[in-house]
Amino acid sequence: VVEAEAKARVAVAEALEAEAKAKAAVAKVDAEARVADAEAAAKARVAEAEATTKVRVAAAEALEADLKILKLGKEIDVFTGECEVKEYLCVSVCTPVSLSVAHCLFF
Repeated sequence: VVEAEAKARVAVAEALEAEAKAKAAVAKVDAEARVADAEAAAKARVAEAEATTKVRVAAAEALEADLKILKLGKEIDVFTGECEVKEYLCVSVCTPVSLSVAHCLFF
């Protein structure tokens, strides 16, 4: 009887150990999945931030190019004597602070 009880206790202990190992394996897989999800989300945020930065840089470069074009247009007008006519057209057609200033200078 004592031997049977000892064997039963060993079997219970082995079953509990197997259950603990299974729970640990499940927990490890869950943790690895959460880490993978977090890494993927972080990479996506980085990619989005990089794309946003590239768009902003491109927009800033475009505005800088527009300003250079405006300055060159004004310099050309001064050299060709067309400055007065174009200024009159800009005042009568365009708003003072407008992105259509380039349009006024060239049309």
